[in-house]
Order: sequence, then C-alpha cells, then structure tokens
Amino acid sequence: MKISEVDIKAVMKKIRAKADSDRLDAGMSGQWHDGGASALIREVEMFEDGMNGVVPQTWIEYAKEIRNEADPEWEEFQRLKNKFQGDE
Repeated sequence: MKISEVDIKAVMKKIRAKADSDRLDAGMSGQWHDGGASALIREVEMFEDGMNGVVPQTWIEYAKEIRNEADPEWEEFQRLKNKFQGDE
C-alpha cells in the first residue's frame, strides 16, 4: 500500500491508540512488559523521522561518526588530539 492511498496521520493515530491500549492491558494484567507498545511507538517515530527527512534519534551517534569520517579534516583533528591529549 502506498502512503498516498491512505490518511497516514490517521494510521499513526490508530497505532498510537493501539500502543496505549496494549500498555494498559499489560499493566492491568500485571505483566512485566508493555505488551509491545514501545515497539509500536518506536516504529511510528522512525516513520515520522523518515517523512520529515531527519535522522532517527537512535541513529544520531552513528550518523555523526559517518559525517566526521567523511570530513577530510577529521583525521588530522584526531591525530592532533592524540598528540596533545593522548589516548584518555
């Protein structure tokens, strides 16, 4: 199914409601987990980040590493940092 074929905001709202319900059901039945609610919410957040053209929050650390590795001055910075600060 293509995004253009559905009201994606309504879909995300329904998923969030399902996650809330799953979390409540798990809590009411004394479960030690959230019934999968956090996984559903994480999927919605990842999708929203993609739609907004931003790197997902959980990927920021890796994205910064890649950005730095692509910077021609990064290697020189690391060399000088190690020279003057050492490996701390």
